Amino acid sequence: TGLAIVKSKATRTINFAGLTQATTYYTRVSTSLAPGLWGPTRSFTTVNPVVRDRGNWQGDDLGEEVGEEVMMKSFEVVVLSNPFRERLSFIINTLDQQEATVSLHDLNGKMIHASQEKTNTRIDIEKSMAQGVYLLKINAGTENKVLRVMKLD
Repeated sequence: TGLAIVKSKATRTINFAGLTQATTYYTRVSTSLAPGLWGPTRSFTTVNPVVRDRGNWQGDDLGEEVGEEVMMKSFEVVVLSNPFRERLSFIINTLDQQEATVSLHDLNGKMIHASQEKTNTRIDIEKSMAQGVYLLKINAGTENKVLRVMKLD
């Protein structure tokens, strides 16, 4: 058994204790920001659990440092279900939590919804809407984004 260390520049170092040599392990990450959503599956195989260098590493090596280098975009909108039925759910990812203006418009320009929301949290819009295509407009600080979303009955 041994200790594996996975480093991520965007977050923190994660230590895995009790790993067995010559064993392949699989990892996935989920956060409270997107309940039920998981990141990609990554794998690593332990060779020498005490020392890791370029010569004995077996697995997904995506960065120049130990493990995976995670690069977070400064502004990103992730729609959790598109098309949607009962509710439109999305997350506005920013480096720091901030206020965001959210609006939903039909293709004729009629505003269906408007609200002030906090970024880096799940946002749900539950409105009675006809089936069709809508424009989701997001403004957070100096960043703006418009996404097409589809409502199904």
